[in-house]
Amino acid sequence: MKKLVLLILFPILIISVCSARVDSILSKKLIEMATLDQEIMQNPPKSIKPASEEHMRLIDSIAAVNYQEAKIIFEKYGFPGFDLVGEEGSKSFWLIVQHCDKWPDFQRQVLEKMEI
Repeated sequence: MKKLVLLILFPILIISVCSARVDSILSKKLIEMATLDQEIMQNPPKSIKPASEEHMRLIDSIAAVNYQEAKIIFEKYGFPGFDLVGEEGSKSFWLIVQHCDKWPDFQRQVLEKMEI
């Protein structure tokens, strides 16, 4: 009976421990950053004409803020993988990095860490 209980509880315990490692606050932050990035790119405010100079400046300003945040995150954690921020958080970080075209050295650093 004890073995049966252990067989049932052990996988639950393992899943709980693994799930607890995900930094949900960081994950949420990355997802929100990527969501704003995409929203501004695809749906600029009604007062701004899509693909206009003003729209491009807005996109650049979001990219600059995201770059600063992503750089801090990268310096602290390296590439935030699934184990740290979950799949969606990790994919959000990579999307943010892809839009850091004005900072190709940063993009290269992140890509190198991803390949490890």
